[in-house]
Amino acid sequence: MEAAQTNSQSTTTKTSQMEDTDEVLSSLWRNANELKGQVYNTVIKQYHEFIHTYNTMNQLDIKIKDINVTLRSITEKMQSDVKPLLKTVDSERVSVQDNLKRITVIVQALTQLSQINNNLSKCSLHLDHKEYDSAANCIVEVQQMLSDVHENCDAKIFKALRQEARRKRANLQTILESEWDKSISWALPQISLSTPEKMLLGTELKISTNLMQQDGTAGDSKIQPIVNAMEILGMLRPKLNTFAKKLMRYILNPLIVEPSVKPVQEKNKTEAKLHFVVSLSIKRKQGEKAISPDKYYDRLVEVFVFLHDQLFNSIKISVSTKDNDETQVTQPLVSLLGLIVWPTLSKAIMEEYLAASIPTSFSEMENYTEIANQTTLFEYTLKGLGFLEESIDTLTDYTKHVNLSFANKKVQDLLVAARDLLKSDLYTTQQVQISPDKAVFDEWNQPDDSALKELHQIDKHTSAEESKTLEMSLFLFPQCRVSTSICKLMSLAYETLQEAVKSTPDCAVQLFYATRNMFDLYLEVIPAYHKKNLEDIPQLSALHYNNCMYVSHHLLTLGAEFRDHLPPPLSAGAATFVDIVPFLRSSGQQYLSQQQQRQKQIIVDCLSSIGSWNELAENDRSSDISQYLEQIFHQLNHLSRVWFDVLPVKLCMKLIEELTNTLITDIVKKVLEIEDISEEDGHIIHDLLELVKSKIMDLYSYVIKKDDNDQEISQYISVWNKLSELALILILNLKEIVERWNAPQSALSAVFDATEVHSLIRALFQNTKQRSTAISNIKTLR
Repeated sequence: MEAAQTNSQSTTTKTSQMEDTDEVLSSLWRNANELKGQVYNTVIKQYHEFIHTYNTMNQLDIKIKDINVTLRSITEKMQSDVKPLLKTVDSERVSVQDNLKRITVIVQALTQLSQINNNLSKCSLHLDHKEYDSAANCIVEVQQMLSDVHENCDAKIFKALRQEARRKRANLQTILESEWDKSISWALPQISLSTPEKMLLGTELKISTNLMQQDGTAGDSKIQPIVNAMEILGMLRPKLNTFAKKLMRYILNPLIVEPSVKPVQEKNKTEAKLHFVVSLSIKRKQGEKAISPDKYYDRLVEVFVFLHDQLFNSIKISVSTKDNDETQVTQPLVSLLGLIVWPTLSKAIMEEYLAASIPTSFSEMENYTEIANQTTLFEYTLKGLGFLEESIDTLTDYTKHVNLSFANKKVQDLLVAARDLLKSDLYTTQQVQISPDKAVFDEWNQPDDSALKELHQIDKHTSAEESKTLEMSLFLFPQCRVSTSICKLMSLAYETLQEAVKSTPDCAVQLFYATRNMFDLYLEVIPAYHKKNLEDIPQLSALHYNNCMYVSHHLLTLGAEFRDHLPPPLSAGAATFVDIVPFLRSSGQQYLSQQQQRQKQIIVDCLSSIGSWNELAENDRSSDISQYLEQIFHQLNHLSRVWFDVLPVKLCMKLIEELTNTLITDIVKKVLEIEDISEEDGHIIHDLLELVKSKIMDLYSYVIKKDDNDQEISQYISVWNKLSELALILILNLKEIVERWNAPQSALSAVFDATEVHSLIRALFQNTKQRSTAISNIKTLR
């Protein structure tokens, strides 16, 4: 049962599979038939369209070939038949054009010749009727047309026309010059009359009134066509320039310089005349800088009124505007004359009158107001007459800046005065007392009489330590002598700064820096101009030192005294002279130091001439040494007299001390170099040293009394004790020398060391047991 069931199931399965296969095959057949139909339709359709396109292309190709055959046939025909005919036609066309051009040129030339001939004929006709401007236009037009013809054109007709045009132009120019000279004539003075007054009195200007009358037809003056023609031919500007030069040379310049002559007008029916006469009413009084401005300018205005009324205002000319050269405007001839004359005239007025009228001090500035007002009125009058344009204010601007002009003039005069002072003699001096610094606005606290007296005593008699009291005062200058010219220079500086305080800000700045320039000039002029005397003459070296210190002393506070009263930037700190002080001090110290070195060298050279100080008794050389010493002290006394009269006492004592120390040091050195001093030589050297001490005491008698001891003078001469001890050793025995060396607060050990004393003992005493003992007892204590 189970097997039968199994077989039955297997059979059922196979039957089902067969049915599925049949269905698939049926589906494939249907699909294949459908695809076959689509392929057939597609092929048929593609084939028919291709055939149609192919046939169309073949037809087009055939047509193109037919067209190419026809084109080649036409081209060959053009090359063989038509082209030669075209070449012939083109050459004929060019020939026709050339003939046309030649005919055109001939016609133009004939037209120009006709026009030139007509203009030349018109020119002659205009000249006959004295229509000079129309004749000038014709000539200019003719020459312009002839210039268009090539210059190298050798046609006889053009050469003849050019010559004719030049002849007519020259003829017209001659006529115009003649008419101009008839209208304006000059009577000029001889060249030998060189003074302005004689030149004016010999000058006369005449203007014909006949040519100024109006023409009945045109309404213009008879001279108007003449001026127009001159302008057209380019003659007017040169004529006006010549007239302007004569006007300036023979009338205006002499009137500016010479105030005693005034112009006078005379007029009749035929001419107007301008001449000049002397006027005592306006003649400058002796001592006056210039005449009153109204009278001064009235004389010039009268000349311009004469020119305006009699000639130049009635003549009009056409000029190009500044913006466009083609635009013409009509102006009176007077304006053109003004443009030519004014630059020279204004410069002459500024230099000869306005500059001379500039005040010399600020207090006179108010008086300049009238000059400024009259100057402005003068320019306003010339503008009204038409001589000046409204924009021209040359003289007015100059007077408005009178402060700067005043400052420039003041600065120039100041520097000239300063240079003259610096070049003047330095020997003329004056005493400068101990006093506080000079102040103009702020009064310093003045020391009382007792304080000043004390300062004098300090300066003359006190010690070096006590004299420092004077150095502590920054505002006190020691008593000495200063060149008068330098004192005047400082006074000039103070006066200039006072003037600056009263001036306008711009002027104040200029005056301040002019004052600074004075001291820069000092640094340049003094060393250069007085160089030889400063180097050779001790008095001048000392004076130059004082001068430099005196000026430096004032400059330290000069800026501060005026700073608050000066305008910015000076008031902000720029008003100072302190930067000049180091250069001034350096200059003074340089020449004084050079002089000091020169004097030292003189002393050293003189001592060198003495030679060695040994064997004086044997060679009897003491008198020679005394003479040399007398010569040295003569030089020192001379310097002392000169310097004590010039320099501050303390500085003079310091300089003499340096020279004295040089002398003493060299003498002591020469004595210490002696290896053997006999008893007689010792006494001679002692006497010579005492002579030196005596001469030095005389040298310092100015500050030391005769009864003062060595301690007093040792305060002024640092090596004085060394000289005294050396003179004493020469007359002491061994025991006294040892005792003096070993004494408490020994003066000998203070100025000599043990080695130097040992050398002196060996030179003075023979080699004995006592000498050896003494040398061993003298030991270095310091």
